[in-house]
Amino acid sequence: MRTLFLALALAGSLTAGQALAQNQDLAPSITPRAAQPETAAQRHERCKAVVAAGMEPRQRHDHLRDKTGAATPPKPLSEAEMDRQHRECEALMAKAKAADAEK
Repeated sequence: MRTLFLALALAGSLTAGQALAQNQDLAPSITPRAAQPETAAQRHERCKAVVAAGMEPRQRHDHLRDKTGAATPPKPLSEAEMDRQHRECEALMAKAKAADAEK
């Protein structure tokens, strides 16, 4: 009984090994794609992950809101402020890349 069990286990492992082995001729070839330029939306999302709160719209300082209690929507960042945040993001990422290169 023990011999039969060992024979079946050996046969199973041999067939599994052959089934899992890849033939190099049939393996798909992986060719790297050319780096595509980053879109503005991708850049914004990447920088939002780095700078986080700096990219969020700012709440206005509104005295009328204090008096009436009416909610005022947050003010989106201007183009100049957004560009400054993107430059800050690039500087932080370059600094992190340089620190990783030193290690």
